[in-house]
Amino acid sequence: MGLGEYARVNSQNLLILQAIFAVLNIVVGAVVLYLVLRILKPIYVLTSAASEISKGNLDVTVESKGKDELSIATNSFNSMVKSLKSYIEKQNRLTKQLEDANEQLKYRDQLKDDFINVAAHELRTPIQPILGLTEYLQFTKAGTNGNSSSNIPMTIFLVLLVLPVLLPHLNA
Repeated sequence: MGLGEYARVNSQNLLILQAIFAVLNIVVGAVVLYLVLRILKPIYVLTSAASEISKGNLDVTVESKGKDELSIATNSFNSMVKSLKSYIEKQNRLTKQLEDANEQLKYRDQLKDDFINVAAHELRTPIQPILGLTEYLQFTKAGTNGNSSSNIPMTIFLVLLVLPVLLPHLNA
């Protein structure tokens, strides 16, 4: 075997080795690409779901496959979404109860104000004639110079005038 033959065989072997390494590089690249896509796809799905939740959509769930770390993270994410939804529903329910209680307090406050107004009016009604009668009696006493017998008919008239106003309030 001559030097030319040896160079030709070596050249063929080198080409075969280069072809094998090229095929191996392509296979290894495809395997790495498959693994990267398999790892990145669940992360992308989880990121998209988190983005939806940040927009206020709490009806998002992420499907979990397997028992790896990404599946555990996905299950935790779904649990977190469920808890958030539960807390928000509870907060809305409590807010509604507070609004109802506030409306009831406003209604009761209005009833209290109405009662106070009616009570004040009812108290003023019998007191006004009494005050008027008292003023009249004081005035007539001061104007008669001790002669109160001349004003007795007027006093009886005023008492009879005030009595019908007072009687309903005395019976109540």
